[in-house]
Amino acid sequence: MPVVTAVAALAGLVLGIVTSIDVAAMPLAWPQHHQMVMWGGTAVLVLVTAGLSVAVLRADNPSDQGGGRSAGEVSALVIGDVPARPPAHVHRGEADQVAEVFAGGGRVAVVCPVTGGRGVGKTQIAAQVVRQAATRRDYALIGWASGETPDRLATDLAQIAGSLGIADPQGDARRSALRLRDHVQSGARATLLVVDNAVSIEALREFLPAAGPVRVLVTGTDHSLRVLGRLIDVSVFERPQSIAYLLERTGRDDREGADLIARELGDLPLGLAQAAGLLSRQRTLTFSAYAQRIAEGPLSGVLRPEPGGYPRGVAEAILQSLHTVQEMDPSGRAVGVLEAIALLDPEGTSVELLRLLPPQDPGSSWEPEALDEILGLLADLSLLTWTQDGSSVVMHRLVSKVAREVVVADHRLGAVTARTMAALNALLPSQDPAMGGDPPHALAPGPVPPRPQPDRGRP
Repeated sequence: MPVVTAVAALAGLVLGIVTSIDVAAMPLAWPQHHQMVMWGGTAVLVLVTAGLSVAVLRADNPSDQGGGRSAGEVSALVIGDVPARPPAHVHRGEADQVAEVFAGGGRVAVVCPVTGGRGVGKTQIAAQVVRQAATRRDYALIGWASGETPDRLATDLAQIAGSLGIADPQGDARRSALRLRDHVQSGARATLLVVDNAVSIEALREFLPAAGPVRVLVTGTDHSLRVLGRLIDVSVFERPQSIAYLLERTGRDDREGADLIARELGDLPLGLAQAAGLLSRQRTLTFSAYAQRIAEGPLSGVLRPEPGGYPRGVAEAILQSLHTVQEMDPSGRAVGVLEAIALLDPEGTSVELLRLLPPQDPGSSWEPEALDEILGLLADLSLLTWTQDGSSVVMHRLVSKVAREVVVADHRLGAVTARTMAALNALLPSQDPAMGGDPPHALAPGPVPPRPQPDRGRP
């Protein structure tokens, strides 16, 4: 579904631009500010809908389950962009609590940090629940949807309905989502629906089933979500978990150094993943030296502090990883791919779309294998994760935020956006009625000034 994929990416691109424009309120000169506001607003007007290409997966994928199932067994149908199993995965007890809620007759479980925020691993806990349920064959159907906005929730549920052949004949996302609700709550098929990063209680109540053999798992940071069902509090790792994760992921045996890193990163899983990814690549960098980098990094020159936000060390760890990408790929291609992903859909960017990114150097070629290597590098550094079927990659919101702010600080948002738009224009047909009759290239910005040289030694 290339058109759906491209339109979803356009929606994410507009969101990324708007976020970056807000960042541009920093005391930094940015001559493209007014230009970006104008054409970014135009893009919002012409976007009619948003969607994400949904993969239909088989739960007996051995790479996700670690074996134990024969290829001939009938398994659950898993629909949606379920995150792949991360390297050095830490078993989270919260996933077991969700299973206990459902086994005890509970219909809805809400995974939400009571005292923390993002980065504690809510999405990975939900993905662990899906893997365990698929392995045990608890459900015949498992659907994964994003609750980032009410429209996105309707679109993702409509995609699940389409995969089941019950979507609205006229293609209306809301009606399709309601048809899915009615189908699963009146049917006999055991179903698990996961809504990740939910924000709207009203949308959840409208679209999610209230009866039938259906269980619902919701993740989010809004504490009001607890009214929907049983609350499962999720927090940062315990210190022994943090140390064990760092040692397993890196293959080292420096418990004291791992403790230093965990302390600097507040035991936040997102930050620990950044540290482990970089230290796995840079074998000569010691744990203690990395912890010192995090503690002394010049973060104030790039990022604005946010009340109640992430621990400072986590953002610095991401900056360290971004700098490592630049060092490992002097051609700049890896940084270019990373920056494009940072502007696109926060719920996932298709590899198909990334293959259409134009080379940064006019005259150079873009080999498909090169993109695979770049995505592998970025995944190894924990700057992105793969979906379970390998068709898309997902960048955590804080990682994309840091990458965007670096782009803005270096006065390159216009150039990065133009490259990303070129890929979207190539994916969309030249004339698409869904876009109001206007050719997609009407969204492209005007001439982009040459990229200035950064004034700092970072990507």
